[in-house]
Formats: sequence, C-alpha cells, structure tokens
Amino acid sequence: MKTTAGLLIILTVLFAAHSANAQSTLALQEKCSEGAKRLETEKMNQPYPYGAANPCLSFQNHYNGRLDRCFLRVGYIFGPQEGEHGQTHMMYGDSLFDVFEDSKPVGELVYTIYRTLRCYVKDTQCKSRDEFEALVRPYMEQ
Repeated sequence: MKTTAGLLIILTVLFAAHSANAQSTLALQEKCSEGAKRLETEKMNQPYPYGAANPCLSFQNHYNGRLDRCFLRVGYIFGPQEGEHGQTHMMYGDSLFDVFEDSKPVGELVYTIYRTLRCYVKDTQCKSRDEFEALVRPYMEQ
C-alpha cells in the first residue's frame, strides 16, 4: 500500500511539472509569434538589397526550446534585375533573424540562378542553398 501511494505521489509531481513546463513553452511560443509579427512588419517596410522594390516575401517563425530563442526566417524574391553582361534575372534570398536580439541577420543567403552572391550563418560561410539549409536547420527545428 505504501509503495502504491508513493508511486502515485511521484507520478502526480511529474505530471504537474510536465504540465507547468508545457504551459511555459506555450507562453514562450506565443511571445515568439507576437515578436515575429512585429519584426515582419518592420522588415516589410525596409528596402531590400540591390534597390529592389515590392519583393515577394514569405515569413516563418519558430521558437527553439533547446536554444531558448525565437527565430524569424524571411524569404524573398524580386526582379527582374539587370545582371552581368546585360542579363536579366530574378534575385532570391533568405534571411534568418533572432527576433529578440540583434536586428542584423543571424544568417543570409542571396542568389540568382547563375551564382550565390552572399551566404553565411553566424560565422560560417556557405557556397550554396543546400549548405545554407543545413546551417539553418538547427535554428528552425527543436
């Protein structure tokens, strides 16, 4: 009987701790979403690289519990832009921001179908979209 009562107390404490942690995580996710919406509005009103006007934007926010950080990923397409040798092409980009930290991107990828113009995440340089995706994945997953 004592063993059953002790086990019941332990399970109750564990359930209460899990429930409190789930509520805390939900509150952090909501705060992340609200902060990301504010940052989205800010980014929508900023000029984009290379003098582009009216880019097509996409936004994805994520609260990363392991890092205890909120990230916003902004994708953009704009063009056509005049490039090398009179070629006209579309420009593509992805930026990763820490919502509540620095306004400078954590990572950025800017490219055309011809070449990668800029690619980095933190202090790591990359050469392709695939490398960028691999570097960004730990920020946008839990």
